[in-house]
Amino acid sequence: MLNMARKIGTAIQKAANYRHFVMAITEKNVPRVQAIVQTALRNGASISAIVCKIRSSVEGLYHPANFTTSDMDVSTLIYHTGGHALLYAMSQCSGIPSLRTLRNHTVFTRVMPTIGHITQKEIDHNIREVIVKALEDKDMTSSQVPVTPCSMSLLIDEVALKESAVHFWHTNSIGGLCWKHSNAVDLVLCTFQSAVNIAQGLANGSVHMGKEMTITSLLFFGLDRTFPVLAALTCKQETAEDMQFILELILKTWKDSSGIKDANGMYLLIVTSAILECYLIMFKGETVETVKRLLNPKDLQDVPHAIELMQMVISLGTCNVETNHPSIVANMDAIRYLAALLEAILEPFININLSLQEQIIRLSKFVHLSFACFRLY
Repeated sequence: MLNMARKIGTAIQKAANYRHFVMAITEKNVPRVQAIVQTALRNGASISAIVCKIRSSVEGLYHPANFTTSDMDVSTLIYHTGGHALLYAMSQCSGIPSLRTLRNHTVFTRVMPTIGHITQKEIDHNIREVIVKALEDKDMTSSQVPVTPCSMSLLIDEVALKESAVHFWHTNSIGGLCWKHSNAVDLVLCTFQSAVNIAQGLANGSVHMGKEMTITSLLFFGLDRTFPVLAALTCKQETAEDMQFILELILKTWKDSSGIKDANGMYLLIVTSAILECYLIMFKGETVETVKRLLNPKDLQDVPHAIELMQMVISLGTCNVETNHPSIVANMDAIRYLAALLEAILEPFININLSLQEQIIRLSKFVHLSFACFRLY
């Protein structure tokens, strides 16, 4: 009878504990209750210990720290949209990761935005802060920065922004204006009249608010991480010449940057239309005008025109240029590689004299060359 009474008492106590558990969840707004229960079960806690943890969490005495990737993403979004004050309030209210937790588990990239017209100054600063410091950081793993010489791809995209003027205290300047027309006014707040001049420029249309931000980043071949080097506001009125200016300025800054010259031998390998133009005019009967029309067709869907250009590049790859100039030698090596790729992918579709086996051989060559380039760089 005593054993039976003890068993019944234990069962009643367990039922009461589970009832307390259910009541604690239904009656209290418990932040991150799933994380609390998971942590307790992982530590082998009993139902009564779990109820105590829930009560401690409601009272603000316990905060589980097993955050998920989704929790980190939510905290990052709140931090970027509302700042550290909003993140602190949300962390205390709902138990999401705090700013300190984010800094311990997330890599923050600090990029200097362009204030006014685009210059080499901010691009060089971002190269030093984003790329060079990452290379010098011994805590960075090999998956985040390259440890061997490699090429990179230049990425350009735009992100939407809320049109708003902001004050940058470190330069005492007004940001939020498009880079193309910002030279029309002085963005430095020297006097009250400086602010009046900016307002008048916005009113008469000589300067515009930035509608989007142009982000230019460098992507190391074989890595998933990108390294932003330019963040400039745009009013969506840029021309092809403006984009050419941005690309040439980034390439020039990269070449001239003293901080990157000894950075693990990294280099940019780019075959641009300008490089092709310089060498395509070597063909008999070709002029600057004909080559430009070939490289910049009016109809971008003109397939015969594209095939003609590819065939000229293939022919250019077979030319022997006798020179010891390093730039010309590097350009010709890149052109020969491009010519081999184009020939391997083009011939199976336009040469009717090829057998099925020869077509497969050329397509296989294209796949192997592309994969080798990807693995190498």
